[in-house]
Amino acid sequence: MKLYHYPEKAKVAKTIPKNAFYQHGGASCRIEQLFIQEVESITWAYKLAASSLPMDETDKVKEVQIFHIQSRVPDISEDILHFIDKSIPSPIIFEVYYQDTLTLSAAYKRPNRNNSAETVLYDYYHQKVESNHSRLPLPSFLTIQGLYEHLIEQILPIRVAELGSREQEDNTHSIEEKLQQAEEVQRLQEQLIKLKRQLAKERQFNHKVELNLRIQEIELKLSSIRD
Repeated sequence: MKLYHYPEKAKVAKTIPKNAFYQHGGASCRIEQLFIQEVESITWAYKLAASSLPMDETDKVKEVQIFHIQSRVPDISEDILHFIDKSIPSPIIFEVYYQDTLTLSAAYKRPNRNNSAETVLYDYYHQKVESNHSRLPLPSFLTIQGLYEHLIEQILPIRVAELGSREQEDNTHSIEEKLQQAEEVQRLQEQLIKLKRQLAKERQFNHKVELNLRIQEIELKLSSIRD
């Protein structure tokens, strides 16, 4: 996973009161309590757009927001992220800070193909690093959409080719196809956890052998997608 420096020109640095979301966004009592219990502060940190970057907007992605959340808990609820995402039409990359840990979180967001006034959110993915993790210069893309898809790829639990590499040039998979790969990884990981629990409880030798073979098969599939 790579973290990037965002240009000063794209900086917003505007604190958004958390009650601006749950008081005016039709939040349930449960969502309101999650904001109160888990969120210390929310900052609209950067706006990545054609006005602040030498990249063109597209009909699909005109701008991307970078939000910083100071969390009160190690793992903030996805329901909070989802509620913020549904309140704002443009895509959001969340940088969630808790003590010395930074969690990069996002769900791929695109316009609804049947109703452009609505958006479609995919699953959330998260990557944790130390909050002082080194950052690289923001890479150049022709469009904001290309940059956004690259930022999403950094969070997915799949192998991502280096920019400019032969592998990256040969990789013609769309972001939707990469998201399907990420979903497959999650499905296989859940199967793996279940099988390992069964193995720990199993007493019959032949059943243990069968479970071990299934575990090895899944681990091989995971390795082919992630490594």
